[in-house]
Amino acid sequence: MHQPQVPMIETYPLFKPRRLAEVELGRLVVVGASPDGLGRAGLALRVDALSAKGDPTEGVLRLGAGPVRFERHALDEQVVAIDVEYVLQADLDSIATRRLQSGDLVLAAERPAATLFVAAPWRDGDGLLDVSSAIIRPFADSARRARHVALSWALVEFENRQRVFYRHDPPEEEVARAPPRRSVSEDCD
Repeated sequence: MHQPQVPMIETYPLFKPRRLAEVELGRLVVVGASPDGLGRAGLALRVDALSAKGDPTEGVLRLGAGPVRFERHALDEQVVAIDVEYVLQADLDSIATRRLQSGDLVLAAERPAATLFVAAPWRDGDGLLDVSSAIIRPFADSARRARHVALSWALVEFENRQRVFYRHDPPEEEVARAPPRRSVSEDCD
């Protein structure tokens, strides 16, 4: 099949078939359906996970349908790399103290300031994705039921912040609602 040096029809963003080993950490990729059948084809971030013992596991952080989750992938597995610059944009209006859901942007003063909570990347616990290194590390404070400062976020195109590639919002029932206001006046008991 003839492949011209310069594409006859340009695409944006540029899609490149690659082995997972050829895709640098933090890049967007398109992955097929998950082996367990829980995830459809969709967007993912190329990440690695380090266990508590320091053992690395290569894979992707699957975004989209269902909860955000880490999936192990072999380095020779084929993915489609997306050549586009993006940023993780926090939704400052969504700051809340709540129970964590997989994919939540978690703020803390005692570890990297911004991490993504990843539910059960290993059989024995949860993890936090350090957004600066694209590496998931064990969540030492794995009291998942505890309440943490969390935010919604979106992956947006670097050049055009209006173009959203993915948005993570907490489930509706997790959003804390303000208590009803009580009228206080001279006529109230």
